[in-house]
Amino acid sequence: QAAPVGEVCTLLQIPAFLARQTDLLTAAAATGRAVHVKKGQFMAPHDMRHVLGKLRAAGCNDVLLCERGTFFGYGRLVNDMRSIPQMRALGAPVIFDATHSVQEPGGLGDATGGNREMVEPLARGAVAMGADGVFCETHPEPDRSPSDGANMVPLAKIETMMQRLTTLRNAALDWAS
Repeated sequence: QAAPVGEVCTLLQIPAFLARQTDLLTAAAATGRAVHVKKGQFMAPHDMRHVLGKLRAAGCNDVLLCERGTFFGYGRLVNDMRSIPQMRALGAPVIFDATHSVQEPGGLGDATGGNREMVEPLARGAVAMGADGVFCETHPEPDRSPSDGANMVPLAKIETMMQRLTTLRNAALDWAS
């Protein structure tokens, strides 16, 4: 299924729960497109070296690694921001998934909940720690979205948030040099 997607998309995303599936990684690499791999909630940051190695061995050098939290078992994903520089040290850019990081699996009883108010604070922390980009889901009316609405940033707020994150990123780059 990766080949037809690669014909129409410039970037393929590998979901967190499939991050260790060698056949999928190899098929994604074979498309010649960039590959964005979300770190499984069950994986340590250094485990992403295996993912990166599989993709590079299959000929893909345009790889983005993604931090999206660790599951601790009490209904929340928790982010260890130390994972960002640890994954960057593997030699690939790191993207922070700000909206999935605030998921609360089962938080709505029979569906996944979330806390969109925490998206920007977590994204700021990730950018300050060196994240190369931020992944966010947005919707004009998140509460009416058929999926992940509790995590989404309202479309009317996304531009301001991204401007703030860009300002912070520039300051972090200046501070690091």
